[in-house]
Amino acid sequence: MTCISNIEDILQVIQMKRNEPDEEYKYLFEEAQDLAKYTETIIEMQRVVKRQVCKLKLAFRVCTLTQNFFFLQINRDNIPASFANEYFKLNIFIPLLDHLIVAIKDRFSEHVKKAAAISCLIPEHIADKSYDDLLPAIELYQKFLHCSTA
Repeated sequence: MTCISNIEDILQVIQMKRNEPDEEYKYLFEEAQDLAKYTETIIEMQRVVKRQVCKLKLAFRVCTLTQNFFFLQINRDNIPASFANEYFKLNIFIPLLDHLIVAIKDRFSEHVKKAAAISCLIPEHIADKSYDDLLPAIELYQKFLHCSTA
């Protein structure tokens, strides 16, 4: 199926960009700087601290008291970097590529590829396909078909 091979090609390209992110990120950051100049915006990195404490206010309506709870925030990207371009590469670009790779692998797993083989039964494609193209779907759904693959 061409869509499966296209997905594998896309995944390979994203993986290559993840393994060597510098060139692609440099191009993207330069484009972002051009857009920032156009909108008169300055790209600067956020303040990085070692410990982050956030204040959470919970209001109780029953007795109309307000209590303050403090908790340590642990889900914030805080990778140290010297410059803004390095900060955004480490905290946004690389994690985004990682997430994209995992999402594509989850969405198009081997199970999905086997199930997609059933598209061989669509009348538009049936003339171009053979019985062997349908075998992965038959093996996957064999217990529901009540037949043998022989």
